[in-house]
Amino acid sequence: KSIALSVGTPQLTWTLTQLGTLYAQPVSGAADYGKARLLWELAGASGDAMALCFLGALYEHGLGVKRSNREALGYYQRAKARGGCTDVDSAIARVRN
Repeated sequence: KSIALSVGTPQLTWTLTQLGTLYAQPVSGAADYGKARLLWELAGASGDAMALCFLGALYEHGLGVKRSNREALGYYQRAKARGGCTDVDSAIARVRN
């Protein structure tokens, strides 16, 4: 309940994005893309461009989800509209082809 009430604050959104990254790229052990996706979806729902880019990458590469250029494109376009991330234009071009 506490997290649900705090979603939307810049600090929590940033924290969710960073925590998702720790699950996707752990220091040791296997990546848990399911947990990363959940956290990035929460941050993305608050408009975090980086989380949206990460979600696009999951779908582009089929990491923990069924590979889908259509889903990836949607996330990349939403990310770009929110300020983008590194190479978002290249990512959009890749999944459009």
